[in-house]
Amino acid sequence: MKEFCRKQYLITQANNPWDDYTRTYEQEQAGKSISAVEIAKEYSLIASLASYTMDNQPLLADDRQQQRIVVNQAFFGPITRPDVTSLRPKERSVICKVSDPRLLNDPGFLVSFLIDSQLIQTYHHLEATLVLRNEEDSPDLFCASFDGVHVYYTNEKNERSFRFKISVDKKTGEVSVEGE
Repeated sequence: MKEFCRKQYLITQANNPWDDYTRTYEQEQAGKSISAVEIAKEYSLIASLASYTMDNQPLLADDRQQQRIVVNQAFFGPITRPDVTSLRPKERSVICKVSDPRLLNDPGFLVSFLIDSQLIQTYHHLEATLVLRNEEDSPDLFCASFDGVHVYYTNEKNERSFRFKISVDKKTGEVSVEGE
């Protein structure tokens, strides 16, 4: 199978919905599990994710009162945010269960949302560049494979490459990532 760049993503700290909620270790840890709730009127919409809506409802929102990011329960169950920069080859992590079949019928939109919303963590400190290198679509399963490079600092600038695959089980609604 021939692999080539189908789409490129630049994921940056500037567009991180969790940026206000990562000041302490406790906040950082709390942001790894995302509650699925009914989106209330007082929740803030996330400007960088304005295009990710269904039925005029956002897929993700900012609950400023409780200082957390939440996902819309009309479309998803609770979400676990995996860090794909550290996944070993064949290591698999379940992200969530999709409850709205329309998202399963448009898995490319779903995958883009998971990446752009940073529900899948692709960098530490600064940014990551992701290249969609392959997609496979069948009636039961959709898979998107990515090459990534994330930029981070210790005492100096570092760049580290990684590979991963997002799988969407169209029958069960389960979404997972796997290191490659």
